[in-house]
Amino acid sequence: MSTLKDFKSAPFELYSTTTVAGGVKNSDANLDTMVGSRFASGDGREFVLVQNAGTALGAGVVVQGPAAQANAVGLSPATTSTTGYTVALGPIAAAVGGKVIQIASGATAILANRFSGGYLNVVEGTGLGQTMKIASNSAASTTSAFSVVLEDPFTTATSTDSRYTLTINPFGSQNGTDFTTDGVIISPATTLTGQILGVTCYPIPASTATVPSYGFIQVKGPVAVLATGTVAMGLNVCVPSSTPGAVATYTVAAGPVIGSVLVASASAKYNMINVQL
Repeated sequence: MSTLKDFKSAPFELYSTTTVAGGVKNSDANLDTMVGSRFASGDGREFVLVQNAGTALGAGVVVQGPAAQANAVGLSPATTSTTGYTVALGPIAAAVGGKVIQIASGATAILANRFSGGYLNVVEGTGLGQTMKIASNSAASTTSAFSVVLEDPFTTATSTDSRYTLTINPFGSQNGTDFTTDGVIISPATTLTGQILGVTCYPIPASTATVPSYGFIQVKGPVAVLATGTVAMGLNVCVPSSTPGAVATYTVAAGPVIGSVLVASASAKYNMINVQL
C-alpha cells in the first residue's frame, strides 16, 4: 500500500478513491492553501498536491500548470491619479517588513484572488530581485489600482520606479470563484503554455466553476506514462510530443526533459519512466 509519510498526521493512503491529504475530501476548498505542497512516500517517490481545471485527467499523463495572465509583467505601482486609487488599498511604495502593495493593472483586468498562492517579484527598479508569495489580491478593471497582500514581507524597500510581475500559482489557483480557469491541465501536443509539473498516477476528476477538485501528481521516482513513438531504455524523455499528455525521446531543442526511461515502450503504450521534476 502506498502511503504519504511526511504530512502532519499519521501516514495516509495515496490511492484512496474518496480522500486526499489525510482524510480530507478531494473537493474540500480548504485544500487551496496546500496546493503546491510536496510529500514523500515511504519508498522515496515524491508527489505534489494540485488543483485540477475543468477537464478530468486520466492516469499516466503529463500535466502542466495554468497559462500566465497576459499583461501581468512589469506592472507599475499605482499613483494618486490611477483609477480606483485609495489609501485603503495599501502603500504604493513598500517599506521593509511591509506585506501590502498597491499596483496599477495593465491592459488585462485583474480577477479577485487570481494570484493567491502565486508570486510577486520585483523585476525592475528599487528593490529588484525580491520574490514573495501572494496571500490575496483585490479585483481591478484595466489600468486601475488593486491591492496585493503578501505572505512574505518585503526585505528591501521599493519606490515609484519599482516594477512588479505577478505569477499564478503553477499548481492551480481558485481564480476567485471559478475553479476551472486556472487549474492544471494535460500537457499540450505542441506548444507548452505553462510549467510542466509532473505525471498523474491516478485519475483526477474535473473541477466545476464552484467545486474544486484536488489530487496528487508524481514529480519524482518511477511512474507509468503515455509515450509517443518508441522510447528506448535509459534515454531521456521530454514534452511536448505531438500527443497530449505523452512523452517522447528527447532530441536537441525538443522540449524540457522530465525524466529517463526505465522500461522501453512502444508508441501509445504506458510504461515506466523515472520522473525527475
